Amino acid sequence: MEKLKTFASVILSILCAILILEGMYRIYRYVKHGHVGFMHFYTTGLFGNHDVYGYSLMPNFDSTKLPRRVRFGEEGRGCHLDEDIKINKMGFRGEEFSAVKKEGSYRILTMGGSTTYCIGDNDRTWPAYLGKILDVEVINGGVPNWESTHLLTRFKNEGIYLKPDLVIIHSGLHDVRKGANKLSYKYGLKDCPGQVKNVKTDIFPAEKPDFITKYSLLYGYVNVKMSQLDTVDKSGSVNIRGRLTVWKENISEIIDIAKENGSEIILVDFPMLTREGASPKERDFIIRNSKVTSEAHYDFLVKIKKLISKELHDIAKEKEVEIAEAEELFNRYNADEKITFFLDEMHLAEKGDFILAGCIANKIKEK
Repeated sequence: MEKLKTFASVILSILCAILILEGMYRIYRYVKHGHVGFMHFYTTGLFGNHDVYGYSLMPNFDSTKLPRRVRFGEEGRGCHLDEDIKINKMGFRGEEFSAVKKEGSYRILTMGGSTTYCIGDNDRTWPAYLGKILDVEVINGGVPNWESTHLLTRFKNEGIYLKPDLVIIHSGLHDVRKGANKLSYKYGLKDCPGQVKNVKTDIFPAEKPDFITKYSLLYGYVNVKMSQLDTVDKSGSVNIRGRLTVWKENISEIIDIAKENGSEIILVDFPMLTREGASPKERDFIIRNSKVTSEAHYDFLVKIKKLISKELHDIAKEKEVEIAEAEELFNRYNADEKITFFLDEMHLAEKGDFILAGCIANKIKEK
């Protein structure tokens, strides 16, 4: 009996210590960030579970309504919540629009991940600039971290009913690079799907976190930090060509469905900060002054972009659709100017978004 009491006393002491640490960590987060939960897209309400897509943008989100300490704090700014981000009632970034297209109007639907969603204010994204240049309605269908699997599913479920005259697809990188992310539960929400799947089932169930993941911030913090040890560039082990095959199937199916429903298609051969054939001096300049971390990282980005570009042109030829040659346009600039168009190796700054919008607009005018 004494041993049992001693054992129970030890367990109780451990539990009390854990609860004290949990409380101290919550106080620390509130004092430092003004927000107890992890300050990220999920906990601030920008992202949330979705029965079909796994996760998506949350309707009616407005970053300007977040508390100032949350929005402009270190973590808030790190998530770009200090920018003007508004999600309309239909779950698309931008102003409200009618699901029923006005008779005689011209509607463009853009589809992609974070490089379509864009980093910046709502009216300074490339879809927004495109709408201003052409004076037409442009719907921003970009969602950060979405892959072609999500795009195809959303186009089947929502896109065709919006009756776009033109669908612009900016996709590829997430499908190829997704294998590096090993976080099972990112801030208490499943990053679903973790691997590229073929979207024949049209469903991505959002898995619910277990009790301790849901309620213990300290556990969540430790879990994320430990998981990040595995979140390294495993480019050598990623089945790039297999992922490209799935991506190509999904994009091709979007094109087929779009054509069946009377929509035209433009694919975007998107720009990147890195490029094939760069001089050693240019490569060194990019590595020293950007988020491209090494020669190996540079080479990997060049490799996957070359593969994606080839597949894009193969799709365009096979399906008889147009391509906006944005990569070619951006590569005409010198490295010291081109680097100002990017926030990292692939996300565009405001000036880059404007140049990309102009490139796509010129392709549309040629049609």
